[in-house]
Amino acid sequence: MSSAQDSDYLAQLTPDAVVLYPSRGKLLLFVVICAAFLAGCFPMWSDGRYEYQVAAVLGWVFFGLALLFFITRLVQRVPALIVNQSGIFDKSSGISSYFLRWEEIDSIYISSIGRQRFLSIKLNDPEAFLSRQSAIKAKLMRANIKLVGAPVNISASTLPMKLDELVATIQQKSRAARVR
Repeated sequence: MSSAQDSDYLAQLTPDAVVLYPSRGKLLLFVVICAAFLAGCFPMWSDGRYEYQVAAVLGWVFFGLALLFFITRLVQRVPALIVNQSGIFDKSSGISSYFLRWEEIDSIYISSIGRQRFLSIKLNDPEAFLSRQSAIKAKLMRANIKLVGAPVNISASTLPMKLDELVATIQQKSRAARVR
């Protein structure tokens, strides 16, 4: 993590903050799953057919990066989410971290894509927020808006609490946070 990210994260560790670290059990499960998929790519490569070899390489890249991310999260004890009186600091994904002030947030709600559930955060001015992101991240967040109506979506997959509990925690920190 860069020193700029360190200072952003450390600044959010106020006495009133609720700090959520990724669940070590869930991270370990994802490490095992990624390792199994990486191993599963070897028979595809050995098959010798071009299409299978391309699929194997893509699998190695995708699951290798995912494995690296989950191992890094296991080793580095960095909070996935910090909720305090000023807002929400999110570092739950592998893309990057950011801080949302309560004034920027229009509403929060639980959404899903397939069986995957998310805490979705609708912003008052999504374009202002997206302009502060890298081009790739902004494009991914615009896709989130099309899928679930919000640019910010925090996955519950590695969090140590259920989304309903997280929504209640957020409401305790900010009475202004509207729940849809």
